[in-house]
Amino acid sequence: MTKERRKLGTHGHKIKTVRKELNLSLTNLADKLKMSVHTIKSYELNHNEPSIKFLKALAEKLNVNIHWFIFDEEPMFTHRHNELAQYLCNRYSLTSRDLTIINEILNSFDAVNKNQKDLKE
Repeated sequence: MTKERRKLGTHGHKIKTVRKELNLSLTNLADKLKMSVHTIKSYELNHNEPSIKFLKALAEKLNVNIHWFIFDEEPMFTHRHNELAQYLCNRYSLTSRDLTIINEILNSFDAVNKNQKDLKE
């Protein structure tokens, strides 16, 4: 394995990738995860391994797919369609049929996005 490949697969690189993908500064990320900037910086620089608390916060607060983080399995982010659809139904007093339609629409967006990525490769 090349040095470059090892660097790309490090936890620190992945944390920085997530942060950049979400357009967050170190301070913003620390605030969102309720952790210190120093701790996150030490993870990004591979001085320390991320804690379980950190991984849980990434998954719960930023929808990071832990399988991507640990095993390089796509996608980087998970989608919480059902939560979003349920929120919309509650907010706008929609029916269970509306909930089903919203979920189908959100899933179709994922399918289109995946097809576009496949065409680029």
